[in-house]
Order: sequence, then structure tokens, then C-alpha cells
Amino acid sequence: MAHRPQPEPACLDASSEVERELPSQGIKVLEDEPERAFDDLTRIAAQICRTPMAAIRSVGEFRPRLTSEMGLGLENMPDDGPFSSLAMNQQGVFVVREADRDPRFAESPLVRGPLGVRFYAGVPLRTAEGVLLGTLSVFDRSPRPEGLTASEEAGLSALSRAIVGLLELKRANRGLQHAEQRYGALIDASALIEFRAAPDGALVESEGWRARRRQGHEVYLGQSWLDALCPEDRARAAAQWSAILASQEAGELEFRIQTQGEFRWMLARAVPVRAPDGSIKEWVGTVTDVHAQKLADQRLRTSEERLRLAAQATTDAIWDW
Repeated sequence: MAHRPQPEPACLDASSEVERELPSQGIKVLEDEPERAFDDLTRIAAQICRTPMAAIRSVGEFRPRLTSEMGLGLENMPDDGPFSSLAMNQQGVFVVREADRDPRFAESPLVRGPLGVRFYAGVPLRTAEGVLLGTLSVFDRSPRPEGLTASEEAGLSALSRAIVGLLELKRANRGLQHAEQRYGALIDASALIEFRAAPDGALVESEGWRARRRQGHEVYLGQSWLDALCPEDRARAAAQWSAILASQEAGELEFRIQTQGEFRWMLARAVPVRAPDGSIKEWVGTVTDVHAQKLADQRLRTSEERLRLAAQATTDAIWDW
């Protein structure tokens, strides 16, 4: 039996409701897994201070957690008790020269446990606004009555600033990513489609197609967007788009777009983005759902026509009388 192509749905005016999904991912400052950049900075801290162990401990939502470590051999470092808490309250480097002889630290798991920590130096990771992000710490199994040298303390402080910068960069990147996701979600949740086109008019990027057609925007790149239009509107829309491109000026075109077997009226507005020499770099624009407005206009025209015919009929009847 020969395959018969399915007829396209008629371009009837109809309204429909589209389900839309909003991303729920929040913003996190730190990744769950240690990253190479943090591991590198941890290793440098140990080298500067001549210690076999170092760690970056971040302030989590409920409790501090290990972001990066060297020499500890632990995925989850035991609670270091007063070490980090005291270091976080300092403005500079906090040093414990002989932990086993200091009553504040002698009972700490780091001191009494297999790590056998005897020396500790830590510096808080604090933003310029005073937000505490965690600590950078180094550990040694041997006591150091002399503490750190001035150059070692300076190096540890410099590393802490670098780590804070990295954390803030990650936070900014995540904030940007979240803002982009939110923008995309708002586009999807609205009656708006945003698009970018090459100078020749080929569609290169679009947001909002997913909500309208339940398909990715990549389906409509190039000139494929015409396939989503009502068959009766395609030739006219293509001609209007070509006229806008030829004019190199902003323009509008109306068409009906297929949505779940139905068609809705849309108004597309395109504006050229020009280079310094006046040439067109790209086109940007929006496609807005004007279906309700279109139906209202049609009802108004119908009412006006009926009123005109009624008035004409009344006038004719008077003259006939």
C-alpha cells in the first residue's frame, strides 16, 4: 500500500494552553567535587609552608566541608574542632605551634587521631565585603615552636586571596548561568519568542520555540522556521522577510504558527544590528503572540460590517417607502 502523506491541519483560529517548565536549580558557590584549581592551590600552600598536609575547608550550608586536601588521605576530614573556628575569627594567619601541649587543641581528633597533627596554620577565606567562605590550612606532624616565617605567612595570605578570587569567579559564573536559565524560562513561559538571524536572514538562534512547539529551537534554524507556519502564510511570510532584508531596515510580518495541531497568530519584529561601517552584523527580533488581539479585531470588523449592512438596509427601506 502506497504511503499517503498526512494532511496538514487547517489554519483555523483557535486558542490553546501550553504547559511550561521552569528550572529549579539554585545557585551554589562551590562544586561538590574538588577541582584541579583548588588542588593546585592547596599543593602550593603546602610547598610554601613546608608542610606535608594542607586543606581548603569551605563553609557549607549546614557544616564545614572539605573542598580540597593534600596529604590527609581523607575524602572527609574529621572535624578539626577549634582549629578552623578560631582561624575563621582572625584577620590574618592563625598559628598553633605545639597543638598537643595547647589545651584548646589537645583533644582534637586531628591531634589524637592517626594524623597526629602537632602544628597548624590557617587563614580565613573572606571576601572584600566580609563574607566568610572558609579556611586555607596547613598541617605538620612535627611541632614548630618558631611558627612560620614572615615570607611563609605572606605567601599563605596571598594564596587565600587567590582562592577567594576563584570562589567569587565561580559564584559569578554560576549567577550568570542561573540568570541565563531564568531568562530562557521566562521566554518559554511567556508569549514571546526571541531570535537572532545572520545578515542573509538565516535563523541562527532562538528561544521560546520549546514552549510553542515542544521541540528544540535547532529544528527551526536556517529557513526551517517557515515549516512551522500555516501553509497558507508561508509564501507571504517569506516574501515579507525578503523585503525586510532587502530594505536593511526594521520591519514586521504577521503569520500563523502551528502549535499542537492548531494555529495562532504571531507578530514578528526584526531589527538590524550594524557594524561601525554600517553593514549589518546580524538581525535580532521577537515573535509575539497576538492571537487574542487578532480575534478581537476580526470580531470588531465583523460587527462593523453588520452595522454597516443594517444601516444600509434601513436607509434603503426608508427610500423605498
